[in-house]
Amino acid sequence: MFKIIISSIILFELILLFGGFKVLMKEEHIEVNKGISRFVEGYGDLGTNKADSLVCTYFNGRRKIEYVFWYAPNNLFGKS
Repeated sequence: MFKIIISSIILFELILLFGGFKVLMKEEHIEVNKGISRFVEGYGDLGTNKADSLVCTYFNGRRKIEYVFWYAPNNLFGKS
């Protein structure tokens, strides 16, 4: 049983590493002008932007990656 679990974990890790897939770990909706400061490298303080943002944290098998999208509740011109 232990070998099956370890083999599954190793297979999952290899699929992430070489398959180009990502696992969503966390998503945050950052609303503008609510007094929330959220700094993301390459994007600065998202709390002072002109539009709401959606920060998604992914794991790709090696490290955590953060992507920033425009937030739109109806999926027009952004993501929800």
